[in-house]
Amino acid sequence: LAQTDILIDGPFVLAQKDLSLRFRGSRNQRVIDMNETRRLGRVALCREE
Repeated sequence: LAQTDILIDGPFVLAQKDLSLRFRGSRNQRVIDMNETRRLGRVALCREE
């Protein structure tokens, strides 16, 4: 994890599938910014652009 920039958290749920999402396949998954998480000492989600 020390060399990870982005982490996708959560299982893929077919009922929540959404191919328009960036980096993830279903709406229940979180995109975690690992660099910011390490800097802040808490989970930091990536901002959608």
